Amino acid sequence: VSTAVERGTGCLTQYPSSIDADDSQKLTDSGSEAIEERDYKQIGIDAQADIGNTCVQLALVSGTNDTTTPGTEVNNDAVSLQAYHVIKTSTGAPTWVPLIRFDSYDKNNGAETIDEITLNLTRYFNQNIKGYIEYWDRSGDGSTADDDRITVQAVVGF
Repeated sequence: VSTAVERGTGCLTQYPSSIDADDSQKLTDSGSEAIEERDYKQIGIDAQADIGNTCVQLALVSGTNDTTTPGTEVNNDAVSLQAYHVIKTSTGAPTWVPLIRFDSYDKNNGAETIDEITLNLTRYFNQNIKGYIEYWDRSGDGSTADDDRITVQAVVGF
């Protein structure tokens, strides 16, 4: 019985698994062509810059994972760029926080690229009550359906 050994897991939660229904059968059938050990190579870097009341954040992630077919691997990349600005009262309490975020990630060995944009405006009424309105839009290649939504939400903390 062949067994896959997973090393270095846990970094790329947005990436789909390299194992599909056919692959999982290969991992359990004796005499299959599945390899006994698979490598998961994932690297990421993130950066943040705070300039006054403005914050800009960037994250880049790349992963190359062996498949269950000997000698083959999949490679997917992701990038996220976010910026927000905190408008404060004279006492330093936040009141309004506009945010913009762009995310782009690959699926299916880079054959599909999905882009998402988020626009958010949050209003802090006091330290434990806030509300926001958010627009999110996704466009992508292949099997990923284009989608968008508007969310209006109030949050109360106790």
